[in-house]
Amino acid sequence: MDVEYRCEVPKCDRENSHFDPPWIQNAVPFIGAIPAKCMRYVVNITDDLANCTEESVFMTTKLEKCNKFVYKTREKSILHEYNLHCDENVWKLALVGTVNNMGQFLSMFFSGIISDKLVNYFLYTPPLFLFVYFWIIPESIRWNLSKGKTDDAKNTLRQVASVNGKELSEHSLEKLFKTPILICRLVVCFFCWMTCSFLFFGLTLNSVGLAGNNYLDFILTCLVEIPAYFACIYIVDRLGRRWSLSGSFFITGISCCVYTFIPAGFSNLSLTLWLLAKFGATAAYTVIFVVTSELFPTSLRHSLVGACSTFATIGSMVAPQTPLLAKIWDPLPAILYTIMAVIAGFLTLLFPETVDVTLPDTIEEAVRIGKSKRHI
Repeated sequence: MDVEYRCEVPKCDRENSHFDPPWIQNAVPFIGAIPAKCMRYVVNITDDLANCTEESVFMTTKLEKCNKFVYKTREKSILHEYNLHCDENVWKLALVGTVNNMGQFLSMFFSGIISDKLVNYFLYTPPLFLFVYFWIIPESIRWNLSKGKTDDAKNTLRQVASVNGKELSEHSLEKLFKTPILICRLVVCFFCWMTCSFLFFGLTLNSVGLAGNNYLDFILTCLVEIPAYFACIYIVDRLGRRWSLSGSFFITGISCCVYTFIPAGFSNLSLTLWLLAKFGATAAYTVIFVVTSELFPTSLRHSLVGACSTFATIGSMVAPQTPLLAKIWDPLPAILYTIMAVIAGFLTLLFPETVDVTLPDTIEEAVRIGKSKRHI
C-alpha cells in the first residue's frame, strides 16, 4: 500500500510532530493538496526557538532531498522497516511478489512433465501427511496401460469410472507440432493463462490502493473469490465452457473500464466495480483449467497444462509491478487490465465448445472437437 509521508523539517518538527502543521505549506512543496514526499525547502534557521510559521525561515527557491520522514499514521509497513522511501525505491516494494512468483515459474514448468513420468511417485512434500495417498489413490488407468501394466489397469477399472494419464512420447510431441489447430489452441491458452494470472493477482494487490479502508478493501477482494468459485460450478455446464470463460473475461474488462471513469469520492461504487472485476478474474482462472484439460489429448494433457501454468506465472510476476504504472497515470493499471481481459475474451471465443464432449485420447480426436472453420 502507499504510505503517506513527508520530509522531516529540522528545527521545526519536534517529537510526535503532526503530519500537517500550520507551517507545512511553507516548508515543503506540494503536488496538488499532497505534500512532496522526499523534497523540502532549505531551512534558514539557526535558533532552535525560531518561529516556523514565518515564511522567511524557508528558502522557497531552493530544494533539497531529505532522509528523515514524518508519517501521516503510525501504521507500520515494509517501507519503514527497509527504508524504501521515495520514487527510486518504489520498484523494490513491488519486487516482493515478483520474486515469489519467479519460484513458481520455475517449478510449474517441471510439474507437468513429472506428473506424466512419475504419477503416483510424485511427492507432495509440504503437506507431509498426504503420503497416505500412496495407498488410497489408485493409479491412472491409461498410465498403467501405457506401461504395459494391464492387470493393474483392470483392477483400477473396477474401482473408478474413469481416470486420465498416459506417457508423454517424442512421437506425440512431433504430431502435436505438425497439427496447426492444436498449436493455435496452445498459443491462445498460453495468452489466456497469463492474462488470468495477471488479472487475478493484479486486482488483488492493487486493492490496497483504492480510496477506502486498505484492510477492508483487501479482505473483500479476497472474499469475492468464494461466490466466483461457486458460480463456476453452475455456469460451466449451463453456459458451456467457452462462453463461461469469455464472459468472465468480459466482466473483468468492462468493470475495469467503467472503474476508470468513476470520479474521486465515489469510493463505494469504485469498490463495487473492483470486486466485480475480481469476481470475473477468479471465475476465468477457474474455468481455464477445465477448458485446457478438455482441449488436448490424454498423452499430452498434463504436460501442456503444466506448460500453460508456466506461462501463467509470467502474469503473476508482472502483476506486482502494476502499481508502478499509477505513478505515470493513475488509471493506467485498470486500463491495462481492461485491454488484456477484452483481448482474452475475444480469443476464447475461438475455442470449440467442450461441454458433454468425451475427453480426447489422441491428437486426431482432439482436432475433431468442434470441427468448424470458426473454431481452432
